[in-house]
Amino acid sequence: MKAPEVPQFHTLCVGALGRVLTSPSCNNSNNHINNNNIWSQFNGFRLNSNLTMKETLLINESKNVVDIECLRNNQYKLTANGEELIVYATANGKQISGRILETKNPLVSGKKFSATIVNHNNKLVVFTDNDRFEFDLPELDAGNVSSVADGSKSPMPGKVIEVYVNNGDSVKTGDLLCILEAMKMRHEIRSAKDGTVQEVLYNAGDFVESDQLLVEIS
Repeated sequence: MKAPEVPQFHTLCVGALGRVLTSPSCNNSNNHINNNNIWSQFNGFRLNSNLTMKETLLINESKNVVDIECLRNNQYKLTANGEELIVYATANGKQISGRILETKNPLVSGKKFSATIVNHNNKLVVFTDNDRFEFDLPELDAGNVSSVADGSKSPMPGKVIEVYVNNGDSVKTGDLLCILEAMKMRHEIRSAKDGTVQEVLYNAGDFVESDQLLVEIS
């Protein structure tokens, strides 16, 4: 099946939400969604307001920022490019499924959906029953700190969401090291060089300041 040049709006939303819900930090060891970990992905106060975050997906090098608002009982409001969608969604492993609850498009309103989310080589591929689209993911250039301690730095203050490497791992230029949440957006921190991980200096859940060494690579 040939991928369309521009995805349907609900495909963009499912891809953005699916990337969050199918991430390792939201799934437990049995590949079922872990509701307790979902809250750690969002900003805000659970008792006082809805929780929100942003996901950025690239379409033909154009940034598409999807605002994701966690409402209640697995319901999410997704807003992008002036359009809005409210869905009920759950995830199991790489699968996301649910129902479109509210949208201006009568052709998809009330319909069920299911999709497989594949995150590979800085691309996010969304497979639905009737569609397939490959999004590019934005990168942050993780620069070198010094000739003594080369590695990847935090570009701004934020929270470490996921760490993908361990001490002693071999990495190549462009390998994903960790994800940093900053300014309600998730930033992928990648290796700027080939080498060996000497030390992972922060764990998932840690807060870091700007220009801090996250992963030391020799």
